[in-house]
Amino acid sequence: MASELEQFCVIARSQKDRACANIIQQVLKDKKIHVFGELLAVPSVQALKGTEFNNAYETLELFAYGSFDDYTASPARFLELTPFMTQKLRRLTLFSMAAKSNKLAYDDLLAALQLQTVRDLEDFVIDAVYSELIAGKLDQMGQVFTVSWVTARDVRREDLGAVLDKLTRWRERCTTTKTILQKSSRDVFQKGAVYAVENSEVQRKADIEREKLKALVEAGEMDCDDDFIGGRRERSKPGSSRSSALDRLGLGIGGGIGGGRSSASHMASTRSKF
Repeated sequence: MASELEQFCVIARSQKDRACANIIQQVLKDKKIHVFGELLAVPSVQALKGTEFNNAYETLELFAYGSFDDYTASPARFLELTPFMTQKLRRLTLFSMAAKSNKLAYDDLLAALQLQTVRDLEDFVIDAVYSELIAGKLDQMGQVFTVSWVTARDVRREDLGAVLDKLTRWRERCTTTKTILQKSSRDVFQKGAVYAVENSEVQRKADIEREKLKALVEAGEMDCDDDFIGGRRERSKPGSSRSSALDRLGLGIGGGIGGGRSSASHMASTRSKF
């Protein structure tokens, strides 16, 4: 977009009066150009003010900073707009509204853009979105256009202070967010380090217990195979210390299914005594 305008600026610097006014009209009819400040600053364009071509200068200024309402309030001040130029000015008006608020009510848009029906408005907004100069979502139920982002328009010199204030507040929010993210990152790192230490300690204790079990097996104090050391339980042989413990609970191998039933009866009997 900037390169497109730059070509016209180069030509305008060597032109005067009517030729310069014609360049302005070409720029306003160009579908790729939506900023005009650089052309406004060209001395030969500035020289049009107060001359018979003043309406060309004022129309360029209208497209740079103004709105559709400004045009309809006093159309005689400006060049006669073609249908394309009219839609372009409406689009620029939409950009200004979107820069001030990210939620635009249909009623406000219809009034500012001077469109007659909701269908006309939605078609207009969809066309603007396809231009890739604005993005958002139309809510037909809520009658709202929610803006995601929008192309910036030209800014008057006297409005630079307000823009600077917005940028300053944005920088402060970024700084605050950065501080919060840095703190969160440190907290996550510290918790990760603690977890790693705890996990290492758990693994160390598990290794110690595994070695103890292995030593018991090798000493003959526990009758189980290597799979038990690896973590899989196998049925103990009758006579082993583990088997004896199971027998005392009524769950020994010798009892089988009947043994299990006997144990259950015994436990029921024991409970009845109490």
